[in-house]
Amino acid sequence: MDERSVSAALSALFRIPVRVTGISELAGDASTRRYFRVAIGPGSPVPTLVVMHYPEEIAPGEELPFVNVHRYLEKAGVPVPRIHLHSPEKRLLYLEDAGDTLLEGVVRDTGSPDRFLPLYERSLEILVRIQRDGTRALDGKAIPSRLAFDVRKFAEEIDFFFEHAVREYGG
Repeated sequence: MDERSVSAALSALFRIPVRVTGISELAGDASTRRYFRVAIGPGSPVPTLVVMHYPEEIAPGEELPFVNVHRYLEKAGVPVPRIHLHSPEKRLLYLEDAGDTLLEGVVRDTGSPDRFLPLYERSLEILVRIQRDGTRALDGKAIPSRLAFDVRKFAEEIDFFFEHAVREYGG
């Protein structure tokens, strides 16, 4: 991914000249996807965004699982990062930048239950909404409605975890 191609994609998206001022890879996790923070020069509608690069090809007529699940969470009123642009030919998804602040960090840094308990309450409300309203939003096209967390799927997830988390990050 280079600044020139990202600038061109964002200029077309926002319909104004956009100058990318930097691209930095974000810390990895146990995933085959890679994430990059894109800094954008003055005059852009957003100062930064995150670009997800996914390695797997999506078959014609199929939908990227991230986009599929995003649609149902959004339909259920769950706060999700905005999808600015999907570029399947380059396997890129341009997302709203939600920042680096984690709930754990806020709790650790504030130390005051008066300040962090409302955040935990809000988090629990969102989890309930995912379960209740997210489930109602599902239909036959929703990936979560077609998957079962059975023994086979559990074994696949454990294998994936060992391959991408333990071996890649744990040595």
